[in-house]
Amino acid sequence: MLPLLSRAAVQDVAKLKQKKYRDLQNRYLVSGWNAVRGCLEQSGPRIEAVLVQKGKEAFLEQLPAELHSQVFGLSEKEFKHISDEQTPQGIALLVQKPETRLDLNQNAFKKIIYLEEINDPGNLGTIIRSALWFGVDAIWLSPGSVDPFQPKVVRASAGYVAHATLFEEVDTKQLEQFKTKQKGLIVGTLLRDAESLRTWKAPKTQPWLLAFGSEAHGLSALLQGLCDVRLTIPKNGVGESLNLGVSVAVCLYAFGETI
Repeated sequence: MLPLLSRAAVQDVAKLKQKKYRDLQNRYLVSGWNAVRGCLEQSGPRIEAVLVQKGKEAFLEQLPAELHSQVFGLSEKEFKHISDEQTPQGIALLVQKPETRLDLNQNAFKKIIYLEEINDPGNLGTIIRSALWFGVDAIWLSPGSVDPFQPKVVRASAGYVAHATLFEEVDTKQLEQFKTKQKGLIVGTLLRDAESLRTWKAPKTQPWLLAFGSEAHGLSALLQGLCDVRLTIPKNGVGESLNLGVSVAVCLYAFGETI
């Protein structure tokens, strides 16, 4: 029989649906088998506990043996309480949240995605998966962006958020520092009136930062002013714009020779 999670602990985990408690407790929840599997695909994230709904113990057969000592059971009612899913699968991980404050005096990256006021959790989750697939070093999020550890982002990333190097509240002063101290190139993406992605070649040695704005507003005038290069994905057919997650994947594929 599995050891049970205490009532107080259940309440603490349920609070992780809110950002202030994720920040306070310094942890987040990965819920659902697909997300759990992605989180555990490789080492890195610090797993504090495995939470399993009673009757769903079959999931344990697919978990690494070293995690079996960290498993706790919950009733169906308790599991629904901790999860934001409409129909929870009955398996979740309690994961320690990494440090997300950027210090460019200690951190140096060569291939970066910068997201300005991205508010759609589905887009951010998709971008995280694409960034990891193409080998991007880090994702920087501007002030006003969605929390990368909120449940919808975690699910949209298929749990791979646990493997991403993420920094929040990265402002334009830090972008300027990237340009001056690290000699980085800032590349902005625009809907029109910019150089074609097809003709421009990413530098192979110089650090670069690829900046994207929200689908609703695009890059701010301030950020456009910081850009050394402005690119657009040329349109051959019809449509007003591309989905942001798709745009990021297209650009990263085009940048492939340098990643």
